[in-house]
Amino acid sequence: MHKQILIIAFLLAFKAISAQGDVSDTATNMPMIQINYGLQLPGNDLANRYGMNHTAGATFMYKTHKNWLFGVKFNYLFSENVKNKEDILSGIATEDGNIIDGNGMLTEVNYHERGFYSNVSIGKLFPVIGPNQNSGLFLIGGVGLLQHKTLIQNPENKAPQISGEYTKGYDRLTNGLAVSEFIGYMHIGNGTMSSFYVGAELIQAWTQSRRDYNFNKMKNVTDQRFDTLWGLRIGWILPISGKTSGEYHYF
Repeated sequence: MHKQILIIAFLLAFKAISAQGDVSDTATNMPMIQINYGLQLPGNDLANRYGMNHTAGATFMYKTHKNWLFGVKFNYLFSENVKNKEDILSGIATEDGNIIDGNGMLTEVNYHERGFYSNVSIGKLFPVIGPNQNSGLFLIGGVGLLQHKTLIQNPENKAPQISGEYTKGYDRLTNGLAVSEFIGYMHIGNGTMSSFYVGAELIQAWTQSRRDYNFNKMKNVTDQRFDTLWGLRIGWILPISGKTSGEYHYF
């Protein structure tokens, strides 16, 4: 008898937990956290410095019951695809491009692209496809800041000319106003692992150098730049809650 009661209680509890993951066919107000990863190709002035990069980050987004989208995003940019490496330290390198450390020995130098893109955004979801009124194609645009630089590393840290504050004279730190456009598909399903989005993004930025002096050029470089990035991004969505008909649904 006790075993039967336990089985019935387990089944009822399982049904209740499962019901909490059901997504109503009615569009709902839904705050969500999005974790994403993507690949991007640089264009215009940015393509002269770097090749393809990775991007990863998070977005807090709020979807209204009318399927308007409002978000705040931060994405980290990183890659090992730095172009024209031989020019970055050419002013302090030997004829064959090597750097001599403080002990008079040749030293290893590594180059990396590092940066970020952050923005605030607004968009609209169109439930023309998908399992419910909270899923479908969506368009979103944003305004924010794009920043990038070349991280120069001397693993043994024996070359004082590229250590500490001196690296700022070579890292080409650059940032500026940026806008972005994204088109994709959003799927809000049942359960914590079944909501995602995928799509394509274009970023355009009007940037310039933020260092007072470029050691390699032996001058202050303040030229205006136009940097672009375009690529594909996929994200995992964690809806916090949705409300419809006076009931809450947690995911």
